[in-house]
Amino acid sequence: MAGHPIAHSLSPRMHNAALRELSGGRPAFRDWRYHAFDIPPSGLAEALGLFHAKGFRGLNITVPHKVAALAAIGDATEGARLAGAVNTLEWLPGGWRGHNTDAHGFSRAVGEEFALSLAGVPVLLLG
Repeated sequence: MAGHPIAHSLSPRMHNAALRELSGGRPAFRDWRYHAFDIPPSGLAEALGLFHAKGFRGLNITVPHKVAALAAIGDATEGARLAGAVNTLEWLPGGWRGHNTDAHGFSRAVGEEFALSLAGVPVLLLG
């Protein structure tokens, strides 16, 4: 995960617990770890290049980097381009591919928890 600041984030504990569970049934996950990197905005582009060169298979992007990361990578899904931001990067040999799962995740949660559809409803998602 790359963000600034990130010391408060529970994501490393949550994702590392999930990876431990996955590694019980799928040994390929045994050596996987989820790390948090506090990267100031001025260092984002360089950091993304280094993470890619080091072979990081994926990267979560959080505030304040979601918009800047989209501009710094070469490829993004249509949903990420429409959102104008990325929150997930996928490693490909030629560079990062950006995704935005925020809208899908929010819409699915609202549908499951409240049995409501957001289709055609304007939504402002912050954070």
